[in-house]
Amino acid sequence: MDRSWRVLELHKILSQLADKAASALGRERALALGPAAEPGTMREWLKQTGEAVAVCRRYQVPRHGIVDIRVHVQRARPGGMLDPGELNQVLSTIQSGGRLRRFLLGLEDSPWLEAMGRALPQLPELEGEISECITNAGELSDQASPELGRVRRQLRALAGRIRERLDSMVRSPEIARYLQEPLVTVRGDRYVLPVKQEQRAAVPGLVHDQSSSGATLFIEPMAVVELGSELRRMRLAEQREIERVLLRLSARVGAHGEELGRLLEVLGELDLTFAKAALGLEHEGSEPEIASDRRLVLRSARHPLLGCSAVPVDVLLGGDYDVLVITGPNTGGKTVTLKTTGLCVLMAQAGLYIPAAPGCRVPPYTAVMCDIGDEQSIEQSLSTFSSHMTNIVEFLRKSDGQSLVLLDELGAGTDPMEGSALAMAILEHLLSVGAHVVATTHYSELKGFAHQQARVENASVEFDPATLRPTFRLLTGLPGKSNAFAIAERLGLDPAVVQRARELGPAPGRLLEELLAEFHENRFRAGEDRREAAAARARAQRLEDELRAEVARQEASKREVLARARQEAKDLVARTRAEVQSLLKELRSAQHPATVTRAIQERLEPLRESLAATEEKVPAGPPLEDLQVGEAVRVVSLGLDGHVTQVAGPGEKVQVQVGIMKVMVEPGDLSRTAATASLQQADGLGRLMADKAAILRPELDVRGLPAGEALDRVDKYLDDAVMAGTRRVRIIHGKGTGVLRRAISGWLVQHPRVESHQLAPPQEGGEGVT
Repeated sequence: MDRSWRVLELHKILSQLADKAASALGRERALALGPAAEPGTMREWLKQTGEAVAVCRRYQVPRHGIVDIRVHVQRARPGGMLDPGELNQVLSTIQSGGRLRRFLLGLEDSPWLEAMGRALPQLPELEGEISECITNAGELSDQASPELGRVRRQLRALAGRIRERLDSMVRSPEIARYLQEPLVTVRGDRYVLPVKQEQRAAVPGLVHDQSSSGATLFIEPMAVVELGSELRRMRLAEQREIERVLLRLSARVGAHGEELGRLLEVLGELDLTFAKAALGLEHEGSEPEIASDRRLVLRSARHPLLGCSAVPVDVLLGGDYDVLVITGPNTGGKTVTLKTTGLCVLMAQAGLYIPAAPGCRVPPYTAVMCDIGDEQSIEQSLSTFSSHMTNIVEFLRKSDGQSLVLLDELGAGTDPMEGSALAMAILEHLLSVGAHVVATTHYSELKGFAHQQARVENASVEFDPATLRPTFRLLTGLPGKSNAFAIAERLGLDPAVVQRARELGPAPGRLLEELLAEFHENRFRAGEDRREAAAARARAQRLEDELRAEVARQEASKREVLARARQEAKDLVARTRAEVQSLLKELRSAQHPATVTRAIQERLEPLRESLAATEEKVPAGPPLEDLQVGEAVRVVSLGLDGHVTQVAGPGEKVQVQVGIMKVMVEPGDLSRTAATASLQQADGLGRLMADKAAILRPELDVRGLPAGEALDRVDKYLDDAVMAGTRRVRIIHGKGTGVLRRAISGWLVQHPRVESHQLAPPQEGGEGVT
């Protein structure tokens, strides 16, 4: 295995893959797997894995019963003889191929798997012949040949006669007293009796064995010696017939050696492909695209050997930059990022799904070269430096525009000034030949190099500035800082010593570290604010979804009630008419029917009209006409007041602002409120308020603004809110140092339009929102 593959621990991934195989054929292929050399092969392998993943998500694939019978076939070809157990393994493999063929030919939208199913050879004659001769226990059956059946019947009959004679001797009082135990046993294929040593002369016969103590002799009585000899001759005849049958079956296996070889080849390939699918599902992986534009895109990539503890990272190369320089303290995740990048590339080129989000792209690198300094040495630094430099010399000689080079602690192990200069020269050379590079370092000089050099980008591993613990997230575009002084102080080093160390450090470097520290902290806080905002948006979306669901439920309930009312009215009409018709029928048979009938009809006519009206008494609510943006309305189904923010065409749904939520409502579900009339009477003022209500957002974000500019924006925003008639708004100022929050809070206390203000609950932003 290539050294770089071993350093990246590809062999451990292949071991995981081998564990997913169902046969020795698949395991062998899994352990020998490596990245493909051609882009077309990479794409084809990934397509095959994709088909297998789709099938494994829906079905249980029948991969059991596959045995590596290559040795059996090879031995059978020149006339060798297979034993019943080996023939049973050949049968099992043939049957497994048949099951898998039937399964694959029944699939849809899986062209490669269907083609592999058709490629599985069928051997029905050989399968039938072996299954007829070999039992499930792996023994030759009596039906293997007529002669074998005849000999075995004779054997059973002869053995029965011998047992019968010996049983009669055991039951005889004259013989039983000479026996150690009253039973018949076997020694060396001969039936014998256990006779006491001192009674040897009382039971004439052949001694075949004696007990370990010598107290018991196992004697074949003379009465059955001849029968025993005949039994032995019959067993020899049975063995000769068994060998003849096994040679015949083995010859049949050898004759089908070519077909069996193809069967094993296809079964092994299928077993490997389904093992790839099983590993991809276990890793919750996705299918990467083999990019033709040399762009490496890894989204939320996780180290496949770290399981659920892996922190996702994004790695991009080939777009705006080809070299990524990762800086920062130890234990932050720099080396894990290198290994994650290298492993994901190798897995994709080997046709494996990678543990990353969908949408990843991997170029068809011809070489992945990796030098990671995690193999600790007890030798001197010069030896370690020489070892790494030997690897890098080879990389520089082999690298080109189709190479991915991963370098850990570049330039370490020697004088810092010389090491950093050497590191920059190495990166310049790799950049000049077009290679993609990810390198980690502690040298501050490389941060400036990455900032100034075209096609080179800085990156760092994130640390929580409060706890000084790594979050293991990769921050592209931002150089890292060592945090050495802060970590030393946190671990208990005397603060005076730490302060003296800061004073002794070079002034430019100290200023740069302070700026980086401030930048890191601001970015970390901004990230926390973004995550809180995302959580708040998710909660708002959830509330909106719940409100929409409630509106839909109310609409459905209303329609159901209306439909039920209409049906009840129709039923009432039908029943009443039936009763009337029955009454009229009875009255027609009475005396003076015409007079009575007319009288009854006159009395029932109002009832008919009332029932007819009942059928039409449950119409849908009349839609409001001439709705205008800004009108105050009530959503009848929700019992909530709001104002119109958007009007479409006649009869179409209307958008209504209800509190901080906007909902789409049928016009028939709206009614005007008293506020509408007053708004319309205000003429120009009403139109202004309507316009403000239509465009006003429920919150104002002033994070990152100077206090003076932030207060100006808040003042105008509150004026707009008053004009729009909004009672409650949110001002997002962030947490940070608290300066902006205090300035806004002091200003709101004095504002004549502000009735009260308070910080938001923790789940809605806490100290970052008023």
